[in-house]
Amino acid sequence: MVREFAGQMRGPLYRTLHRSMCALLIGLGSLMAACSEERPTQSEKWTSPPLRLKPLPNEQAELVALWLGGEIEAPLPLYERVLSNLEHIGAIAPFPQPDSFAFMSPRIPSTLILDLYEGGRDSLISGASPIWDSLLAIFNPTIQWFYQEWGETATLTFPGRLNSEVLETVFNQVPEVEYAVASSSLWQVGKWRRSLYAAWIGRESVLYTFHSGTGPGPIGYETVDTVYCFLSTEDQMEYWGRWIPSREPLPEWAPDLCTSLRRFVGLRWCIEGLSLTPGANLRLPAELVE
Repeated sequence: MVREFAGQMRGPLYRTLHRSMCALLIGLGSLMAACSEERPTQSEKWTSPPLRLKPLPNEQAELVALWLGGEIEAPLPLYERVLSNLEHIGAIAPFPQPDSFAFMSPRIPSTLILDLYEGGRDSLISGASPIWDSLLAIFNPTIQWFYQEWGETATLTFPGRLNSEVLETVFNQVPEVEYAVASSSLWQVGKWRRSLYAAWIGRESVLYTFHSGTGPGPIGYETVDTVYCFLSTEDQMEYWGRWIPSREPLPEWAPDLCTSLRRFVGLRWCIEGLSLTPGANLRLPAELVE
């Protein structure tokens, strides 16, 4: 029986599987080669426009602009707009101390964790990596080296307030770095009780969402007592309203709220926090459930 099966495996089925596996291996090899070609060589250096590397006066406005801008530092025009928006909200907010709400950036700014290839630390310290040396000269980070069970790692802390997601892309260009990753801010537990989110709605409008909660965790892990939403356009600020999820129906602006929150806490947490169960009185746009 075994011989008969083995003979069948050497027939058309075997040849088909063999050809498919060869094609797969060739494809993976090509992909790995392409990926390796995208990494810079040791002789390259990284260049950048001049950076401030100093915090702006208003931390809250800078963090919001840093996330909205998507650049390595908060663009000054966007910072000025956000600062004006927050001052306007402070003047019209129907709740006390709006400036006490902490902006919840998806990533902790100005920090980065590096996992290095074997021997990477020695190579970087020895000056054998021009791109690494150019990055140190530009960003001047504080570096802590560690030896973990899985290999060599480093934690980088940067002056000023820098976008850690952009830093990921920059430091992943260093050949000795296996991967660079920014730390998530989702576990900064103490800030969740009074939290602020901001996200683009369309290309010009910014939705500011203030959450006042009683629990220690993010949406989906705490009871959100009250939600306040404000929409900033280029020339005006609009107060959308207040929503108390525990005893009020979903507001008409719930889809925009969910679009905003999903960029911070994920769609699952957004749905749980907004009680968007299958029986809820709201039809989500198709792009929200993909």
